[in-house]
Amino acid sequence: MKKLICRVPCSAISGYKKLINKTVDILKQNYDLTLFPIEGFFQEKTDYQFGKITKENFKADELIISSLPLDRYGSLINVLPDKDNISFITMWESTYLPRFSVEELNHFQGKIMVPSLWNIDVFKLSGVKRVNHLPLFVDDSLFLYKEKSDLKKFTFCAGACSATSSGNGKRKNFEIILSAFRKAFKNVKDVEIKFKLSVCDKPKLSNILDDRISFNYKDLTDFEVHEYLKESDVFVTSAKAEGWGFFQIESLAIGRPVITANYGGVKDFCNKENSFFVDYEEQLAVNAWGKNGGCWAEVKEESLIEQMRYCYENKDAIRHNWQKYSESVLPKFSLKNYEFNLINLLN
Repeated sequence: MKKLICRVPCSAISGYKKLINKTVDILKQNYDLTLFPIEGFFQEKTDYQFGKITKENFKADELIISSLPLDRYGSLINVLPDKDNISFITMWESTYLPRFSVEELNHFQGKIMVPSLWNIDVFKLSGVKRVNHLPLFVDDSLFLYKEKSDLKKFTFCAGACSATSSGNGKRKNFEIILSAFRKAFKNVKDVEIKFKLSVCDKPKLSNILDDRISFNYKDLTDFEVHEYLKESDVFVTSAKAEGWGFFQIESLAIGRPVITANYGGVKDFCNKENSFFVDYEEQLAVNAWGKNGGCWAEVKEESLIEQMRYCYENKDAIRHNWQKYSESVLPKFSLKNYEFNLINLLN
C-alpha cells in the first residue's frame, strides 16, 4: 500500500475530533499510514497512537487535519517539514482568512481541502491556491431517523458537538438563543430547551432559574449525542458562521429540522425544505476571524423568536415530517461517500 503521513493535534475537541477520528479510520484502511503529532513532539496525554517519521517514510505525501492557527505565533510552518507534498483538511468561520494563514497554506504544494462550498469561496477570495471541495459526513451507522420517546413537551435543542473554547463561545452566540426562548414562551409550560455546552460556558449560562431550561456540560460520546438529539423536536443554532456544522447535520439525520441563518457551511445541507431560516445582518467578525476584514452573520433576535414560535405552533406538522428531514441528508452525506471523495482527492 502507498505510504502516507497524517499529522493531527495530540488532542482535539468538538467537530475536529470527530473529523480526525473518522478520517484516520478511513486512511488506515487505504494506506500504509503513519500518524504523527502536528506539534512535532509527543505529549503524555493524547487521543491517538502515534508512529515515527524515519528516513524510509519521510518523503511520503502528507495530510494535515487541523484548524488554522488563530495567530502568527502558532504557525504550522514552524513545525512542519520543509517539503512540498503536504495537503490540508481544514476550514474557516468568517469571510476572509488572516494573511498569515493564506501565506502558510500557499507555502506548500499539496491540496487544500475544505468542507463546504461557502469555504471554497472564502479560501479562494482570500488568495489560497489549490482549493478543493471535500464535503464532510454524518455517521450514518449511528445518526439515523429515530422517533422521540416523549411527546408531551416540545423540545428545542442547542449547543456544540463536544466543547467550545472561550473564543468559540463568541462565535456560537448561545446567549441570544436563551434570551429568545424566554421572550418567545413566557408562561408556556409544554415547551423546553436544552443546551449542550462545555464547562467553560458554565459561569455565563447556568444561573438560570427556569425548570424549562437545562444544560449539559459533559463530554458526550457519539452515541450519547445521538440519544441527546433524538429526544428533541428542533435543533436551533445562532452560530455566526460554521465551516461545516456536525451538530446541525446530525440533527437532520435523526430527523430534526434546524433553525438557522442561511449562512456559512450549513448551506451545503440546510435548505428551505428541512430548515427554518432566521434573518441576520453580516458584521465584522472578532479576534482572528476579523483580522483581515472577515465577516460573519449576527442573527436577529426578533426573527429567531418568530421561528421558534412558528415551530412550536406547528409541532404536529414538524413531527410528521421528521423522516423527510432525515432523508434530505442521507445517504448523500454518508461516510461511504466521504471516503470515496477523500481517496479520490488524495490520489
